[in-house]
Amino acid sequence: MVMYPGAVITGGNSTAQGSAVYMDADSTLTMRGGKIMNCQTTLEGGAIFNDMGTLNIYGGEISGNKSTVKPAGGIYNNDGVLNISGGVIQSNYGKTYGGGIYSTGDSSEITISDGAVIKDNYANAGGGVYINKGTVTMTGGEINHNFAYKKHGTSATAGGGGGGTINSSGTFIMSGGTICDNYTYQNVGNGFGIAIFGTFEMSGNAVLTNNDILVAKNRSICLTDKLNCAGTAAVITPANYLTTTKVLSGDAMGLNYSKFEVTPTATETWYVNSAGYLMNTPVINVASLSKFGAYTVDYVSVAQAVNAVAAGESGIITIIADNTINETIKVYGDVTILSETDQTYTSMRGGSFTGTLFEVQAGGTLRLGYSDEKIWGEDISTDSEEEATFTLDSVGGQYILD
Repeated sequence: MVMYPGAVITGGNSTAQGSAVYMDADSTLTMRGGKIMNCQTTLEGGAIFNDMGTLNIYGGEISGNKSTVKPAGGIYNNDGVLNISGGVIQSNYGKTYGGGIYSTGDSSEITISDGAVIKDNYANAGGGVYINKGTVTMTGGEINHNFAYKKHGTSATAGGGGGGTINSSGTFIMSGGTICDNYTYQNVGNGFGIAIFGTFEMSGNAVLTNNDILVAKNRSICLTDKLNCAGTAAVITPANYLTTTKVLSGDAMGLNYSKFEVTPTATETWYVNSAGYLMNTPVINVASLSKFGAYTVDYVSVAQAVNAVAAGESGIITIIADNTINETIKVYGDVTILSETDQTYTSMRGGSFTGTLFEVQAGGTLRLGYSDEKIWGEDISTDSEEEATFTLDSVGGQYILD
């Protein structure tokens, strides 16, 4: 079935799943235009119930539809495929979850790309999108001005997630697009952008504007690659404000952690460090690591920087502030530690620590010394003697172990 501009389905009022359209297994509906509007049901899917079919939305409008008792005012996607690269899903109402879209079923796949707009939808939780199960991949488009009636609790079904809610078995992969200006009951600090009770990955051009991300207990934002935004990628509201709370994870965590802010409490300002943990003191970076073929990443301790150089890897660590060492640092890779140009910085034993400062493992190499220039993001392979050698005759800074 294909809908073109000018086609209109409206006024459906039923007690069946999918008041306007029910899609059976292996069926396909493609919207290139037209409208599905002002339909309602007491079951799932005020407009469309996609039961293991394929729904392609390239244009048109799904608006003003309601599920007065169950989830999904707009689209209920049950183990189906939903591709949205155009059109508008707006002003739909889901009594419980997923005002615009509700996803369930382990095989459910939803793709949101450039041209897609999901806005002004509302539900108790997951005003724009509710991911009960399955995977939503967002590479472009917008999720904006959606509303969740209830504030968050200890589960995804409690409320929150104006833009979207990810349940424990759901996955949201965001590499582009914008989530902005969504809101919830009692607004600030209730996940008015996204509420994470499942898996949420960010990379590339992903950004949340004027919205926070609620990170539930034992959950985190997984950073899989560099974030390209110049400023803040998102504001985090953790369920637990503790220095043992980890809110970021993933291979690109150290590269991106400084792009995240934390919603303050009434009495404290909080931060995220390069290991992804909350801190209630400002983050002070003391070491900058450059690895061949990778970006420069700052760390809050020398130990973290050294541990980031695995066996078989080479890295130059530039010390950029005085610091303390409170543990024996094991060196597995080829590590060179230098001081920032024209500076002298000291690494001192901290507290009662009296052990060995560095323990070089089999196959590892440790070089300590001077540098007359910063080498950030340069080729540090040993192709030439000039690249591989750092001598005490240099005129740069000095690194001192005390």
